[in-house]
Amino acid sequence: MRILYLLTGLGIGGAENIVIDQCQALISENQLTVAYLRDIRDHEKKLNDMGVKTVLLDFKKTGVFPVIRKIIRIVKENKIDLISTHLPAADTLGRLAGLFTKAIIVSTIHGCDGWKMMNRPACIALRLYNRFTVNCFKRVKLIAVSDTVQDFCVRYEKIKPEKIHVIGNIIDVKNSQKTDDSFVFPYPKDRFIMLTVARLAHEKGYPVLLEAIKELVQVHGITNLMALILGDGDIKEEIKKYINENNLNEYIEMPGFQKNVYDYMRNADVFVFPSRNEGQGIVTLEAFYNRIYVIASDIPASADVLKNGTYGTLFRDGDSRDLANKVADFIHGKVHAEEKIKLAYDNFCLNNDMDHYIGKLYNVFKG
Repeated sequence: MRILYLLTGLGIGGAENIVIDQCQALISENQLTVAYLRDIRDHEKKLNDMGVKTVLLDFKKTGVFPVIRKIIRIVKENKIDLISTHLPAADTLGRLAGLFTKAIIVSTIHGCDGWKMMNRPACIALRLYNRFTVNCFKRVKLIAVSDTVQDFCVRYEKIKPEKIHVIGNIIDVKNSQKTDDSFVFPYPKDRFIMLTVARLAHEKGYPVLLEAIKELVQVHGITNLMALILGDGDIKEEIKKYINENNLNEYIEMPGFQKNVYDYMRNADVFVFPSRNEGQGIVTLEAFYNRIYVIASDIPASADVLKNGTYGTLFRDGDSRDLANKVADFIHGKVHAEEKIKLAYDNFCLNNDMDHYIGKLYNVFKG
């Protein structure tokens, strides 16, 4: 099968990592091309080393219609059978371009983007566009990464349920880049290590997290706390400003983006995921694999992954005090952590089969 993947960019993120994992699993039996809209190339070399052709469309320089023409040309010149789009801009342009070809079009929806529901003209137009292009064309399909995402598409975008296939994300536990045999954990072992891994953006819940850390130190008196924030993004300086203004430098470290995230998880005491908008949350699955206890906001996606608290602890979304209380309860041994960690590992990681995942993907691709 000749497959064209279309993404917004080749940056460091959950959707991009899923595409990399798919390419690695599919490249031996398929011809793959990855095209991307923005000049972000973090994964380009890895893809090229696999034998995957990459094409920069450079949306910022050329604009909408030249990009659409480029996509159509790529499809026709390479005799593409299927276009797999990921993330909103790529979904929109890739689906429109694909309709001018004979290719099957599969858009993977990775999250429940609240901005899509705004009453701005552009958002209304996008909802109508999604509804029309998915519902009215037989060769257009959606993959939702969770039941939560499927429900969002049906309820708010009015997509027909039969057009959506739910395939939960999977992690490549054999990914050698996620761990480094020479890594030495650089933080004191006598500190309680609280880890967060996410892009530095408001929707990832960082204001809630920072308020909770402040409360843990100043109200609960937990002064041996060390909170590690792994990630990079637009609000990096905003977070640093909050840390300085609230005298939290002793309690928070920001190592930035780290490839060997598994090494940090294995050395941490608890993983906190305060995200306020998520499709599934791949990093939570990685925490399960590394047997670290998870405390997450009770948004639908996280509640689904944690089975409403069976695999970890949920706190009220947006409630920093509740998050602080739940972390304090964990520190003071008030939760059955080992039991829940084992349940999460046994029920997710032992069924984390890449061949099964690719089989479900093929079923949608080939229809």
